[in-house]
Amino acid sequence: DLVPCVLEKLTGRVVLDADALNVFQDRKTKLFSALHEKCILTPHTGEFKRLFGDFEDKVTATRQAADRTGAVIVHKGVETVIAAHDRVVKHQSGSPHLATAGTGDVLTGVIAGLVGQGMDTFRASCAAVWIHSRAAEQFGRGLTATDLPDLLTGVLNELSSS
Repeated sequence: DLVPCVLEKLTGRVVLDADALNVFQDRKTKLFSALHEKCILTPHTGEFKRLFGDFEDKVTATRQAADRTGAVIVHKGVETVIAAHDRVVKHQSGSPHLATAGTGDVLTGVIAGLVGQGMDTFRASCAAVWIHSRAAEQFGRGLTATDLPDLLTGVLNELSSS
């Protein structure tokens, strides 16, 4: 009950991930009616299916989910799809090294950090996915979520020097 209450009262940007999404698998309408254009949902495919059902085409399904909710959807995976009601981006250079516990939490934190600095929700989501993936590519095999924060700094420094 807390998530819809917060969304109703909060006019700023909000990022929802993991259990903030899973808790609504049997109450989707309650979540969807509380969402707005400043919300970002970051489901992996299992979480996405629990909320939106099975799908054949990830890009189409993610775009439809964004249309249905009014939120930005970051459908995580080796190919991450970021969709808003009016645009969609498919990030194909996702690293398989990110398929480990906690890395999605780091991505959520990067998105929140970027929107907290004033970046709009769609652009922040796209930038965060690229930064997150680039950090994983630089590390390679054996990556854990705790490795990512230090790697992110290097990627951000790389961006600012180019």
